[in-house]
Amino acid sequence: MIVKQTKLWPLLKSSFRFAVGYKRSYQRLSSDGHNRTVCRSFITTGVAGAALMGLYQWSTWRKKLVHAETDENTTERKKSSKISNKGDKMRRYKEYEQNMRRAIEQYRVTNAIPGMICRVQIGDEAVFEEGFGYCNVEQLLSCDPTQSVFRLASISKLVTGVLTIKLASEGKIDLDDSIYKHLKDFPKKRIDGQEVDITIRQLLNHTSGLRDFVDCDSDDASTFHRNDEFVSLSETIKVFEDDELLRKPGSKYDYCSYAFVLLSAVLETVIDKPFHEYIHDFVRQLGMKHTMPEPTPKSREIVLDRLPCYFFNAKTVSLTLVPEVTLLHRTAGGGLISSLSDLCLLGSLIAQQFAGVRNGLPGVKNELFNQILRPPQGTEARVPGLPKKNYSLGFQVYEEDPSFPEGTIMVGHTGRSIGMRSFFMICAPGGNWNRPVIVAIAANMAITMADAKQMYPIGKQIVRETISLMEGSH
Repeated sequence: MIVKQTKLWPLLKSSFRFAVGYKRSYQRLSSDGHNRTVCRSFITTGVAGAALMGLYQWSTWRKKLVHAETDENTTERKKSSKISNKGDKMRRYKEYEQNMRRAIEQYRVTNAIPGMICRVQIGDEAVFEEGFGYCNVEQLLSCDPTQSVFRLASISKLVTGVLTIKLASEGKIDLDDSIYKHLKDFPKKRIDGQEVDITIRQLLNHTSGLRDFVDCDSDDASTFHRNDEFVSLSETIKVFEDDELLRKPGSKYDYCSYAFVLLSAVLETVIDKPFHEYIHDFVRQLGMKHTMPEPTPKSREIVLDRLPCYFFNAKTVSLTLVPEVTLLHRTAGGGLISSLSDLCLLGSLIAQQFAGVRNGLPGVKNELFNQILRPPQGTEARVPGLPKKNYSLGFQVYEEDPSFPEGTIMVGHTGRSIGMRSFFMICAPGGNWNRPVIVAIAANMAITMADAKQMYPIGKQIVRETISLMEGSH
């Protein structure tokens, strides 16, 4: 019975017993009028009290029942809301994945790239990691973004920049040191008959006035493709040490990979081993397990999961493997190989350093590292052709892009080498370095400078899609 399931049952039961007792008492006392009157009054008072108590208990029970129903409905609504929010998040993430795949595949096909890999992180969490096309065309092997190792190309400059700031933090160099303080035999340079100085910062900022490699877009690309195995960096810089400067150091930005060859020779004077060995040890200290200087062809060293590099001939519409090149002598500016996970790890450490977190880049002082974003007055290097793009201490810096939330900052680097192009960017949406967007992309075909420039739009699109995903999840 329903009544038995409520707190009214004991009351009804006792009332029933009371009524039976009343009947018996009334029958015994019916001969005595006085006793009958007293008994009736007593019983009437008891019944009235029992009725009031019953009403009170009924009211209390009813309130609890209503509250229980309300709490149950609230709980159901919360569960329904959570399910709805979860469904919305999954829908947004699926749309994000579809947009990413569509954009990357369109870029790959349009540029006739055999294979591409991409990894995107929000903070330390990977939200996208996929491969497109073939990493090995001959064997039709799909690209594996979790294993593939590839040429960083000019992203190596960023790694060298971090290493240089660390050495400056340790007091081994000063960013504004003259290179002649460390390289006594490097020829003095003159502009308009007057001797000029070149600093370490100018080498890092591409404002040294030195010339670059012979443009690989031209017919004579011998310096870009050269396969010499130099005995030392001192021998390497002989290739360009007698060349005249293009302009006065510090006066203008001129992209120059030779500047990083010269920089590595400078740094080698304050460390206890060859530069390529020192930077190898440095990246291992950061936890980058797959990053290293690319082995020379003559060493015949095997690197597992290394992406083959291709060249596309538009005239014959054919794809060929690129010629072997030696990059060891230009490790600082373009000779490292790495993986997507290693790059994103570095990106996370860089973001932590900008955020002022202690476990960022070990041994690096914030006051020096922050000069990437706010260089000392008079040392700025503005990059022509792009709004609000600066170059500082090995980093490309992008600010005030109207397509991003106000205050957004991006730092990183693009790269192109023989048969490889790459993109690496760390973005602080709204200036918040505590939850950065980190993007790393590699494509196994590149030969012209335009290839590297084309990576920025697709990289920027990926950053923008990821920021939209973050905004929708709030």
